[in-house]
Amino acid sequence: MAKSVPKIRAHWRVTGALMKTMKLTEPQIRFLEELANDATISLCVEPGASFGELIGKNNFSGNIQKKSLFKLTAMGLIIFDLAVYYGIRYMDCHLSAKGLDILGGERV
Repeated sequence: MAKSVPKIRAHWRVTGALMKTMKLTEPQIRFLEELANDATISLCVEPGASFGELIGKNNFSGNIQKKSLFKLTAMGLIIFDLAVYYGIRYMDCHLSAKGLDILGGERV
């Protein structure tokens, strides 16, 4: 059964052309939409057995590729903040202001 994802208000006719010029794929756009709706994902940066592991992949409808995270970060659409959970360092992923502007909407 597919997970229902709440929608954000967006102006798709305007931003659709912009997303084509930015060369974003449908899964990347869906990932940004889900981040805008407060879904969270964290990347483990603590040296050890779980280094590089993505925590919270179940919060998203598609498969998240690390190379997509790197691309979206390089484009300035997502940002990472350092967080410590139970003494282990993670980088929490959030939608940047530019990413929200690109989606053309506001949080609902």
